[in-house]
Amino acid sequence: MELPQHNSEDAPLHLESDGWVRQFVASGERLSELEQLYRSLGKEVKLIESASEFPELPENCRTCLTIPTAESYTIWTRIRK
Repeated sequence: MELPQHNSEDAPLHLESDGWVRQFVASGERLSELEQLYRSLGKEVKLIESASEFPELPENCRTCLTIPTAESYTIWTRIRK
């Protein structure tokens, strides 16, 4: 399954003011499963690359978010309008 990705221009403050709620960071099969689960519950889902969402973290803390095999995304949801 190809997951949709939104770029980091969607800053958290803008998302929150539009009714989006940050859920958590996931990758791999778990990311796909939870994206499908939230959609089945009638929610809109946005996935944003975690590394781009947390630029303020020190480089040594961002390492696990930038490992190519991990492809971690923050899951954002909101009630469908």
